[in-house]
Formats: sequence, structure tokens, C-alpha cells
Amino acid sequence: MQSVRISAWTLAGAVALAAAIAAPAAEAQGNKELMSIRMAQAMATRGITESIVGLKVRSQEVFFSDRSGETSVDTKIQAAVKGVKHARPKYDAARDIAISEASITLGDVRNVIGKPVSYNNVTVRRIGLGTNTESSRPFLQALRAAEIDAYDQLARIIVGQQVDSRSRTENLVLVSDEVRTSVMAAIWGAEVKDYGWTEDGNAFVKMTLDVRYAKDILGQRIRYSGPNVVEVTGQGAQRDDTRAGMGQPGQPGRLYDPVDLKLPTAAPTAPAQPQTGGSVIR
Repeated sequence: MQSVRISAWTLAGAVALAAAIAAPAAEAQGNKELMSIRMAQAMATRGITESIVGLKVRSQEVFFSDRSGETSVDTKIQAAVKGVKHARPKYDAARDIAISEASITLGDVRNVIGKPVSYNNVTVRRIGLGTNTESSRPFLQALRAAEIDAYDQLARIIVGQQVDSRSRTENLVLVSDEVRTSVMAAIWGAEVKDYGWTEDGNAFVKMTLDVRYAKDILGQRIRYSGPNVVEVTGQGAQRDDTRAGMGQPGQPGRLYDPVDLKLPTAAPTAPAQPQTGGSVIR
């Protein structure tokens, strides 16, 4: 009679399968949790890449005195990385939000502008979040917007920005006032120190950068006489309400100090005309 060898792993798997089949019927677990975790890991890997390889930042702002302004920031990165490790993920089942921490120990890296950078076996860590639930997406989108805003602020402080302004008055009345700013830079070595959300749901990201890891888009070393480490706080919103008006500043939880400007409530009135027959001072 021919004997058959069954490994302990195969036997354990068969027992687990039999137990699952015999268990009371329940709703099958979908892939939402798995996909949110996978998304969080991808976001953490991107954060690692942005920190060590860097990214290119291009931004523009335009503001007007008579209507809402606009800001736009474009970032770009394309790199091959290996050796990224992910810690055991965390998952908020009620909100379907996964959190993943990625880490990598670095030696020599070629940055976003093709220059070699030596990190001397420093371990870099970044957090990534992911979700597949519509109600949770705005919080994560605001967080990413705050992260991009932080990169933009670092570029504006260290690399500098181009400022173009035009104003016009007619008969002593301001009829147009426009300010445009723009910046192009390549940044690597930025670290996220803190992140979160304010009471109104807007997000913030605190980021630091050693100025030795900043160059302009052409790879030229930046002449910067400030502190060696610059810290900024990026901000991001869940929705754009500037299209409908100027917004409602000063709500609780915002990252600025509200102020009550004592503006006149009515338009100035013309001086009263002298009545007929009255005396007129000349």
C-alpha cells in the first residue's frame, strides 16, 4: 500500500479550512480594509521618496483686491526605491482609515536633480494614510494639501519667489490691484514633525528642512543666511469655498489669530448742501 506524507502545515491549513466552513454563516469580509491598508503603504512609500530623493515644486499665486485669488502648486517626483519596510499597520474600522509607517536606512542616494547625496546610514520614517470611504477622503485630501503647502512654503523661504504686482487708481479710487507670485525649486531632505486636523476639519503639517538640502530647479546652491533648519506649518482645506465668496475667517480652530476690524458700517455721506438764504463761509 502506498503511503502518503502530510506535512504539519498542510494539516493545519486543512483544519482551519474545515473550521471556517463549519462556522455559522456570516457576512464575508470584503477587500475595503485590505485596499485601504495597501493605499496607506503606498502613501508612506511616496513620503519616504519625497524625503530622501526629493521633489520638484512649482507654484503660482494670484490675488486681487476686488475678488478671490487663486493658488496652485504642482509637485513631481519619479524615482526607483528599494529597501522600504512597513511596520504593522493600524486600522480604524469605523472610519475606514489605515495608517502605515514606512522606514528605510540610507546610504548614498541620487536625488531629484541627479546629484549624489550621502545620508550615512540614517533611518528615515514617514507615515501614510489610506481610505476607500467617501466620508473619510476629505480629511486625507486636506492632509495631503497641507503637506504640499509645506513644501511650497519651504521653497519660498529658502529658494525665494518671483513677485509681480500691478495697481491702478482712477480719480483717487482703486480700480485694480493684482499680486502674482511664483516659485520653482527642487527640495529633498524635508522631515514631517507633526500633523493633524483643527477643530473645523482643516489639516496642518509641520515640516522642517536643513537648508543644505535645497537647490533651485537648475541645481544651483542657494545662498541663504537664515537658520540651518527651517520649520513651516502647511495648511490644507477639505473644500474650496472661495468661489462663492470671500469665506468666513476667524472660525475656531483656525491656525491664525482672529481680529475684529472696526470698519464703518455705512458708506460715507456727502456733506450737507447750504440752504438757500443761509450764510456760507468761504
